[in-house]
Amino acid sequence: MAYTTVDAPQAHFKVKKYSGTSATDNAITFDETAVTMQPEVILVKNRDKSVAAGGNWGMYSIFINNQTGATKIPSEVYPNLTNAITNWATDASDGPIKSMDSNGFTLGVKPSNNHSMHNFNGNTHMAWCWKFGGNPTADNTATSGAMTANSISIDGTLQSSHTPSASFTGGLEHIKRVSVNTVAGCCYMRISGATNGDTFPHFLNTTPTMIWKKPYSDTGAMEVSLVEANEDSFFHDSGTDNRGKKDDFVNNGSFADDARSYDNTSSVIAAEDDWTVNGTEDNHLWIWTETPGFSRFNRYEGNGNADGPKVMLGFKPALVIIKRVGASTPFLFFDNKNRTTKTSSFHNPLDDIIGFGQDQASDRSSTQERIEFYSNGFKIASSGTNINNDGTKYIFMAWAHTTIGGPAGTPPTAV
Repeated sequence: MAYTTVDAPQAHFKVKKYSGTSATDNAITFDETAVTMQPEVILVKNRDKSVAAGGNWGMYSIFINNQTGATKIPSEVYPNLTNAITNWATDASDGPIKSMDSNGFTLGVKPSNNHSMHNFNGNTHMAWCWKFGGNPTADNTATSGAMTANSISIDGTLQSSHTPSASFTGGLEHIKRVSVNTVAGCCYMRISGATNGDTFPHFLNTTPTMIWKKPYSDTGAMEVSLVEANEDSFFHDSGTDNRGKKDDFVNNGSFADDARSYDNTSSVIAAEDDWTVNGTEDNHLWIWTETPGFSRFNRYEGNGNADGPKVMLGFKPALVIIKRVGASTPFLFFDNKNRTTKTSSFHNPLDDIIGFGQDQASDRSSTQERIEFYSNGFKIASSGTNINNDGTKYIFMAWAHTTIGGPAGTPPTAV
């Protein structure tokens, strides 16, 4: 793995643990202030309440809301439910997250039990926050040539005229809005009314290694697919085509591992059959490619031993998500802020876990699911089958806290 560097990973991703107040102006500031970041996508979970008690997961994205008016509230995506996306009204007190600020975000209070749980008085919440490429302010209506002015934002700059360089088979008019962060290797796209097999440019110049997708109005689950970089394997739940049939966050499904060709390339992604609901469905995609020094999406194999495998990342992780392949187990979130007891602003997750999609209070402690963060990777430190069954494959998604140089074979050093 090459060690180019993203000079400031915290300009593109941050983790925040915060306390709810039930106030309409609960301003949350990131712990790291030397490098600021205005988030554009926030995934949040009330750590103290189960899903049944209203502690649903929420994913807030500034890109989606098509309400008119002076103030646009980040829309809410329900990653652990099959609900349609909610576009909050322009009233700034309405949305659970009122605004995404220069180095944090401000919470409001929506008076319904599910949404208010992200600012519930006295409860601890976890937020994982990403910076993409800026907020496009117009829908693309062009059918060829340059996209409509301001329908695409690249590295924080709205584009008055941008013509995709890649050759693709889907009509340009299907690409509605795009936000591209070329430094961090991530892209948001809204594609409407695509046909199965159509290809579209993804603007990253490198084959995507992970895609999250959520339909706008259809009650489909939020799905995730991961492609093993530089390999012929991709992970999916079922199906025979080569477009990465997804596992979803709702059902904690069983990822399969197939060694076959993959239709996404360094210039385009391919639409799937479930993109064509009613022929006009809007699909929202958050696309990542591995970026040395900032992100890695790959797999490891368990050894069934408490002295588990070491995974070299090339950076000190802020967040690692692990999912067992071939079993209906949860996506497990390990991060550098969730631990209840700590001695510094950065700490090992050890056995403090958040299990995606599980109907329980999300703050878990299990000696069977324990990992340790190091300066250039992470180590599995338990024999639990959800993260370290002997001979079993596990996919992981990891984002950086800080970048550490060095060859991939260098043993990690303790945090």
